[in-house]
Amino acid sequence: MKNLICPFCGGKFRLEEATSEALCYAFGKLDGKFGRHWPTVDEYIDCFAQSEHGTVSIKRRVRIAGEVLKLFEKQEFEYEGKRYRISRQDIVNAMLEICNAGKWGFRNHNYLKVMLKKSAARVSAEGLTAKEEQAREEKRRAQGAQRRANENVSTVDDYKARHGIKSLLDKIGKDG
Repeated sequence: MKNLICPFCGGKFRLEEATSEALCYAFGKLDGKFGRHWPTVDEYIDCFAQSEHGTVSIKRRVRIAGEVLKLFEKQEFEYEGKRYRISRQDIVNAMLEICNAGKWGFRNHNYLKVMLKKSAARVSAEGLTAKEEQAREEKRRAQGAQRRANENVSTVDDYKARHGIKSLLDKIGKDG
């Protein structure tokens, strides 16, 4: 590979060195976004090495950290066509469990998703958990009952008794 020449100092360097420096900078910016959870995220990224004591390239580390950051920010993931909601602490706990198990050689986050599924709440197409949907349905039913009570809605039998008729057909002039 050819060397590049810096237009300011005339120094020679390889293209890989320039891109590697930019990736290291990007990686450094990502670690601040995880705060106190960064050591766990970094250890989880090491699980993507192909052997127990292998390394993960800086380019891949940046990509994996970005994917985990999206999971942290959304606190939602999709697995096998279903959406789930999860807390940040549950994400950290699942990553710790994976790291403590000594797993490595991952190609994607599917194993993490399997671990997360244990403590995640399934989300509907509207973005609500089953518990939230149940609460919404109970509220809707209570509002309907209150509305019926306020409107003084009566049953057919109440109507017939109030108007002194045996059949609703009598009311429209037909014999019942």
